[in-house]
Amino acid sequence: MAGTTLWYNGPSSDTGRQSYTCTLTNGTPGVLDCQDAHTVKAVIPAVTVTKQVTVVGGGRALPGATLDTWCT
Repeated sequence: MAGTTLWYNGPSSDTGRQSYTCTLTNGTPGVLDCQDAHTVKAVIPAVTVTKQVTVVGGGRALPGATLDTWCT
């Protein structure tokens, strides 16, 4: 659930853009206003996470030490 009280119909670089305002309510289901329920589905590209580990001070890594990387 999210709401806003001010939004625009274009980017800030557009000097002719219009602003819109609304007072937050409970969403008034069934009433056509600025707070109607909508379902939004977003598709995003895969995300790759890369980690690098460095042994500081010239020491050596502990025998059997591993680095597990996971992302959900």
